[in-house]
Formats: sequence, C-alpha cells, structure tokens
Amino acid sequence: MVPSDVDTERQVALRYDLAKALATLQPSHRQVFFLRDLEELPATEVAAQLGITVMAVKSRLHRARALLRLRLQEWQ
Repeated sequence: MVPSDVDTERQVALRYDLAKALATLQPSHRQVFFLRDLEELPATEVAAQLGITVMAVKSRLHRARALLRLRLQEWQ
C-alpha cells in the first residue's frame, strides 16, 4: 500500500515536531533519553557511560519522557 499525501505530510509534521521537542530538552535529559529509549541500553550502562547513578538515569529519563509527552500532546 502506497502512503497517501496526507499520511506523508503528517509524518513530516510529526518528525518536525519531535525534533523541536527533543531540542528543548536539557542536554542531560536528551542524552539519557537517546541512550535508553533509542539505543536501548540498560540503565546501568547509561549510568556508567555518563558517570551518574542509576537513580539519576531513571529520574532524567522520567523527566524527559514527561516533557516530550507534554510537548507532543497534540499527536496523542
């Protein structure tokens, strides 16, 4: 099935909004989000790479997800 022009436009708009939302995150939150959710690294490895505790990883990831959810609310 070939995507329609409307589907393609929505995908472009979503990518744009996602990039904007990611850019608004603090770098420390963005790093954790990328490593955990996109690279799918375990929290212990993220903590080791960034030199922070596992609790800090979990806290930053929670905050990053909450902010992204808020900023991408219209897409839900």
